[in-house]
Amino acid sequence: MESTQRRLKYLAATVVVVAALAAGAAASAADPSAVVTLAGDIVCGKCTLELPDLDHCQNVLLVGEGAQRQQYWIVGNAVNDEFGDVCTARRPVSVTGTVRSQDGKEWIVPSRIEPRTP
Repeated sequence: MESTQRRLKYLAATVVVVAALAAGAAASAADPSAVVTLAGDIVCGKCTLELPDLDHCQNVLLVGEGAQRQQYWIVGNAVNDEFGDVCTARRPVSVTGTVRSQDGKEWIVPSRIEPRTP
């Protein structure tokens, strides 16, 4: 009887520890302040992608190819301003920053934009 109670306590403690670890992993995966580095090509949403809802140049990072391609809209800040608009060009880069979802789009707030060799 005592052995069964010990096993149940051990099992309950194990379940609590596993649940806590899973919750911590989920929280860190969803952390909006996590810094990431994405490699891809910066293009202009208006001039290159010809997106109808844009009336001005907007840098967009394209990551991946074909159906797997993801668009990350680059937030206008000092880092993006220093990099400049690409207009009709396509420039391979690595962008470091934080990613957030807003208005059905993925946005990256860049802390660094560096050219890379394709």
